[in-house]
Amino acid sequence: MMYERCLGTHIVIRHTRDRFYTDIAGVRAELKYSIKDGVMTIHSTRVPKELGGQGIGKLLAKAALDYALLNGQFIVIKCRFVQHYIDKYEPQYAKYILN
Repeated sequence: MMYERCLGTHIVIRHTRDRFYTDIAGVRAELKYSIKDGVMTIHSTRVPKELGGQGIGKLLAKAALDYALLNGQFIVIKCRFVQHYIDKYEPQYAKYILN
């Protein structure tokens, strides 16, 4: 997945079976998740301070949420950052979240 930030900078978000991540200048930011029985559980997001304030956490959250919906999964949020992101920027995802 590729996302574009302001000023035309491209950030490539990759994913494995348990995380979405990006490596920028040798520094990794990541969002950890698991999937079981059609439910994606988002556990944590980690953006090192060197990459902070650039919207990378938001891009990771958006990538994970989009992936869940594209694959017909419901979502459980255990990460406060992702919950805040949904509440503030992407309230349309709320209907897919299990409490």
